[in-house]
Amino acid sequence: MHPTARIVCVIVMAAFLSSGDSRVVVTVALLLALSYMVTAKVTFGEVIRPLWRMRWLFLAVVAIYLWLPSGVTFEAVGQSSVENGLMQGLRRASALALLVIAVNLLCKTTTREQLLGGVYWLATPIGYFGIPRERLALRLALALHFVPRVQGNLAQAVEVAKSAGHRLSVISDSVACLMRAVLDEAEATPLHSIEIHEFSHPSWAQWLYPLGLVLVLGVVKFSA
Repeated sequence: MHPTARIVCVIVMAAFLSSGDSRVVVTVALLLALSYMVTAKVTFGEVIRPLWRMRWLFLAVVAIYLWLPSGVTFEAVGQSSVENGLMQGLRRASALALLVIAVNLLCKTTTREQLLGGVYWLATPIGYFGIPRERLALRLALALHFVPRVQGNLAQAVEVAKSAGHRLSVISDSVACLMRAVLDEAEATPLHSIEIHEFSHPSWAQWLYPLGLVLVLGVVKFSA
């Protein structure tokens, strides 16, 4: 599949998952499970690892909906509304988790050059408004290059903070150590050029993948 078509498929999934519809959530989960089985390039541990890192965010989403369900005032909160809020929170957290899994699958099956080329091609319309698409691709390239290095610096900073400070000061000490490490590395990093390979535009057949995904999820969401 063309990298641009893969990116558009993830965008389509994100758009439908934002509704929080339980049928859409289940359908996307099945499609992602099938995609993982077909590609066979990602292990179960690689799927769970990013979800485990975001566990507090998922719990926060559930807690917010549990505390105040959507469309319910404080005076009207009761047992039924709390149960409704819990279900809404679980659906929203599941949708967010599926989006993380979809992005993880995209990154694992698409090289950095293909991802940059796909984004560069999709950003073509913004050029008509005088916005250089090269800047967007460059920012993405820098993020893909330096985020893994920052994660390593963060792990080292946490270990240093745990061994040197009180438990309550671990977070602030870790952030301070991380900022110092990032600034030091930024000053020591030499300048280098980044090449963006512009791929040929997707064939008409490639657009059948995101179009088919829109049709399937649309039928699932809007069916009676």
